[in-house]
Amino acid sequence: MNPRIRSPTTGQRAICHGCPILAACRRYAKESCEGYAFLDGLSPAQRQAGRSKRAEIAKRSRQVRALRALGAPTHVIAELVGRDPSLVRGDLRAIDQQAAGDVEQQRHPQTESLRRR
Repeated sequence: MNPRIRSPTTGQRAICHGCPILAACRRYAKESCEGYAFLDGLSPAQRQAGRSKRAEIAKRSRQVRALRALGAPTHVIAELVGRDPSLVRGDLRAIDQQAAGDVEQQRHPQTESLRRR
């Protein structure tokens, strides 16, 4: 494949998805800021868009978590972060689930090590 190709064809994407080192390629693509290579079946622009979206979601999650810690009601959080209250309720449920998982992991740390095996 020509490394100068910026818009991969469907055939090139198919080759990537059948690749035996796809998992390693995904990790490398996620961790690096490679600006020219076609990795993980995605162009550099597509990977950048994904990184931007993940950063946006992480920022919003931090904002929602901080406002909740201050005791702000859902409708106030929604207004401050510029989201619909129903979407903020979903964010709050995800935060609660993550917190519950963290507590469970603290109670039974050996369970997590067994899952990794």
